[in-house]
Amino acid sequence: MKSKKWIILVALVFALGLVRILQQRSYESSLQTASMEMLAAGLSLDESSRLEIIGPESTELVLARKDADWFVESSYGHPVQAGKLESIFSELLSLQGEFRSSSEEVLTDYQLKDEEALHLKVFARDGGEALHLLIGSSLPGGSGFFLRRAGEINVYASHGRLLGQLGLWGDKREPEERGFLDLSVLSLDAGSIEGVLLVDGDSELRLSKEYSPPKEGEVLDLDAFTWKLGSAEADRGKVESLTSMLAGLRASGVLDPAADHGFSRRVEVSLPGGDTQVILFGKALESGEGTPVKLEDKDAVFRVYAGMEDRLFKGREEFLK
Repeated sequence: MKSKKWIILVALVFALGLVRILQQRSYESSLQTASMEMLAAGLSLDESSRLEIIGPESTELVLARKDADWFVESSYGHPVQAGKLESIFSELLSLQGEFRSSSEEVLTDYQLKDEEALHLKVFARDGGEALHLLIGSSLPGGSGFFLRRAGEINVYASHGRLLGQLGLWGDKREPEERGFLDLSVLSLDAGSIEGVLLVDGDSELRLSKEYSPPKEGEVLDLDAFTWKLGSAEADRGKVESLTSMLAGLRASGVLDPAADHGFSRRVEVSLPGGDTQVILFGKALESGEGTPVKLEDKDAVFRVYAGMEDRLFKGREEFLK
């Protein structure tokens, strides 16, 4: 009988202990949930007109909307790369912060004093400030960062990919425009290029496809062709190396469209239906950092890597078999 009572007593103590553990976990879970706060609630890309990213050393990057498009205002109004704003706002809208401190005295420990932090500002279409965040040091292990809202001293710890979308990695806090610029000069299907005309001063070199005539009753085989340089047969591999480069031509940066870049060489790319894309090449930069390039019918001026033009404007013999 005593043994039975002892078993019941042990079971009761165990049950009470289990209940207490579950209650404690529930309390800790609710406490943790309550400490998490959405830091950019109500923000909308459609209702935003401007985004400013200002580093601790006053490096300023400004993205501004014009109608439905966004431009890097601080880089001669060059277009922002496709999808960039959507990615940034997606991170902002899901941005959560775990409360860490409400003491002004420790802001410097988090690099969150006004002069120490990175400032991220979003402005509404009416010009009003919709969001102003200060971003400080990285979390231990680099898995996140500390931040606070402007005008408040509450410090939060946050995770997510916001810093990556802003082009900030590790302890870097100065924004760079390169990660926001659309650096695609030309984007074509290389196989659709029908011909290329290279013009360098008085020298012209024309490459064109010559299709094999179809047999009676058959349709033209668009894969059955040779590249011609005038009347001579060109080396297909060499020519298609050129057309591949042109079809996916990308820049390393942008330049001031108002400056005189000495555009004197041109590449005319012939496409089906009689369409043509004309690429202009300017004088190599004295700094050795590259060469100015632009599409003839566009205002934007790009900087391509030094030496790229030498890979395009070759002598006739370089394209022959």
